[in-house]
Amino acid sequence: MKILQMYVKKEIVFLFGIINLIYLYYGLVIGNAAVDAINILCFFLCSLILILGINDIANNGISIYSVFMVCYFGALLLNNLNISGLQKSKNIIDIYYYFFGALLFLCILILIDKNKKYKVNKYIKIDGNIIAILVLLAFVISKVLLFRITGIRFISAKWSVKNNENFIVQGHTGISQILMWLSIMMIPVAKRRVKIINIITVIVFSILSAARGDLMRIGIYLLLMWVISYGKKFISMRNVKNLIILMILLLAFFSVWGNYRQNQRYGKNVYNISTYTESIVNKNAIDWIYAYTALNFDILKQEYIEREHSGEFQALFIPIIRIIQGSKEVEAYYNQFTTRQINGFNAATFLEYFIFESGPLYFIPILFLGLLVSVLDMLCYTIDFDGGHIFLLMQTVLTIFGNYYLQVNMFLALILGLSINLFVVKNKKNKKGN
Repeated sequence: MKILQMYVKKEIVFLFGIINLIYLYYGLVIGNAAVDAINILCFFLCSLILILGINDIANNGISIYSVFMVCYFGALLLNNLNISGLQKSKNIIDIYYYFFGALLFLCILILIDKNKKYKVNKYIKIDGNIIAILVLLAFVISKVLLFRITGIRFISAKWSVKNNENFIVQGHTGISQILMWLSIMMIPVAKRRVKIINIITVIVFSILSAARGDLMRIGIYLLLMWVISYGKKFISMRNVKNLIILMILLLAFFSVWGNYRQNQRYGKNVYNISTYTESIVNKNAIDWIYAYTALNFDILKQEYIEREHSGEFQALFIPIIRIIQGSKEVEAYYNQFTTRQINGFNAATFLEYFIFESGPLYFIPILFLGLLVSVLDMLCYTIDFDGGHIFLLMQTVLTIFGNYYLQVNMFLALILGLSINLFVVKNKKNKKGN
């Protein structure tokens, strides 16, 4: 591992130069990268931050800020390949919106992460394995009761992607989601057998609920849990190879299910992702990945940066609005975004709501979001809540899709998890990994 870490340190400038030379060759000779000063600057910054993020993971282990560096700026780097015909050329305004808020967010994450020093003594101690079992039982009961009302979505004759509301019960569905995420967060404190049962249970119920998004998020959480278990020792040829294989399988599943859902909507064998993205590659798996990662920045550009801004300041307070004013107010807020899309694609990164509301001043709520995420992560560290930390890591991966930090059910699950873990401890066997 030390040799590989030294390689990353010594060859970082070389790697940075090679990546940028390949990009220039791609744009000038074989691609559609529209290489101009703005594109070169954007790719230059992204590749530098991406390499520094990988280097930090190699030397210090995985952290929220390093995950953000790799995922957000990695997706933005891919965006500069201009694979899709739906993309527009970048300008200096795009650099401001894509980078300034994200870098401010990153700086806050780094500054507060470096000051995580203290852990509290828990005077009331409850075995984490017992809590994990109780939460899992509560989740299973909530799901069974929900299925009795709505039926099982995956095998229901009345289910299609067009009538998802038939399988949502006001209040009950939200509680079930909160318990699912809480159950997932309790996996690290459970014993091995309970861990396995927990993982299988949440995956099975997600399949029965035909929840592709939840399955992807659970997969990301489990992947991060595996990576973080190695600490600084993760960077090895064997682990990197296994990670690549797991990511390919995860993305293949995402692509296959994506085609299935869209063919249900548009008719069997009608939907073609390459056609809808106007891809120059015309490779199904690559176009699905590109459409749901890199293309999100063009959705942000065309639907938010280039439009009028609402002047509201609600995005930071969505969980509070849900508690005080109810779900209808939250639904009314999100309904503003239902028609904002490009060829059916509507994910626009975690910056979406802030730019929609504040325009050029979007960095102000981003500043507060960075503080909130950092404080939550510090609390997880202070009370030794590994599940909450991994949950925040998962939400950080998802910043390329949207702002999952403030997704109501996820946020409430994390707060509940923090409250419970004030008293939860791992037993000695679990600490040793049994």
